[in-house]
Amino acid sequence: MDEFVVSGAFIVTNSGKNIADGAVAIKSGRIADVGERESVLREWRGAEVIEVPGRVLMPGLINCHYHTGLTFLRGVAAASDFEAWMDDYVAPLEASLDEEASYAAALLSCWEMVRSGTTCFADMHLNVEAVARAVEEVGIRGYLSQTIADSYHFKGMDTLKVNELFVRRWRRKRGLVHPMFGPCAIRLTSKRLMLESAALANEYDSGIHTHLSENLNDVEYSLRNYGKRPTHFLGECGLLGNRTIAAHGVWLDDSERALLSRTGTTVVHNPTSNAFLRSGTARVRRLLDENVNVALGTDTAACNGNANTFAEMKQAFLSSMIQDSRETVQPSEVFRMATLGGAKALGLDAGRIERGAQADMVVLRPEPFMLPLEDRLWPFENEIVLSATPSNVETVIVAGRIVLRDGRLMTTDESAIIKRFSVSAQALLAKLK
Repeated sequence: MDEFVVSGAFIVTNSGKNIADGAVAIKSGRIADVGERESVLREWRGAEVIEVPGRVLMPGLINCHYHTGLTFLRGVAAASDFEAWMDDYVAPLEASLDEEASYAAALLSCWEMVRSGTTCFADMHLNVEAVARAVEEVGIRGYLSQTIADSYHFKGMDTLKVNELFVRRWRRKRGLVHPMFGPCAIRLTSKRLMLESAALANEYDSGIHTHLSENLNDVEYSLRNYGKRPTHFLGECGLLGNRTIAAHGVWLDDSERALLSRTGTTVVHNPTSNAFLRSGTARVRRLLDENVNVALGTDTAACNGNANTFAEMKQAFLSSMIQDSRETVQPSEVFRMATLGGAKALGLDAGRIERGAQADMVVLRPEPFMLPLEDRLWPFENEIVLSATPSNVETVIVAGRIVLRDGRLMTTDESAIIKRFSVSAQALLAKLK
């Protein structure tokens, strides 16, 4: 459908006042009108109408940090630290991943994210073309990069060349796939690769996806090898700016937060991963107070368990509550991180239900967790953050296309995804025994 109306919902606009009995007109992938139900229906009399009375219509969630290939490690036990996790689980698995396995993992990940109300994600993976195929098949937006690294099994300049070819192939297609460069992390990627990545990103006017100060070892490594803290090192390499998303940002000092603010760099908060890998607790309140844009990410299923951005929002709020009371981040702020913060980070005109914005939206069945449907002494967004789960997700719209309806994927065969992933998982895990 190129033109249709979603009618009768409680609309969480994220751009002003919520609408108790509203409707949204969608045309050519964008929101053409939003307002009171009767007014919109009168204006769009000839359009097909999807009635959703008693439902919640909200902007699609944006997961700004993920690694689809590691979905095979879902359920792995907590390691003693990040290095043990990498050495014992991640590196052996990634060394065995071929295109088919990467494609199978990406299909399952994309389906899981859509089923969890996510309409857009940023991913770093070593078989990036396979992820792009899955993105197009499922119908989610993907901001994708090749893992650029020269440690473990990664092949240095070859990874950079693969990423450049990917950017050249996809940058002008303007579909669901958006290419980025992925210089992985300060301890896994040499300074030469960091500099080359920054130069190419500038040449192609492309975004950058990297890790920043995930744990104290990153800070110590940077001070020992480069004589400066990680954020300042990334700045020296030309990797900071408003097209950069930097995952984690757990161990930042005041000078680093100020630099991130000046350069417009986004920090992607991954509270569940930070806890799982014993990385620490990010000081998100301080970032927000410094006017640093903060987005939200689930990180990989290997250090989270799933790609559930609803759960990640709640974790982001709760992880701020166990700190000093001055570090508290309100649920409504977390909701903005998972919507408008992610949209700003990726340069995407989304994250809100407003005329002219991209039609990336989610319909929730509120029963029983989010009743009653009204703004009270607190914003309704609080209830989404604290109470919503993937079981509430009924319909998902990406770029004006219905990709999930009544909880079922409309774009491809769910059973085929399950079978494909199971076959790849059995083969991979047999190699790792």
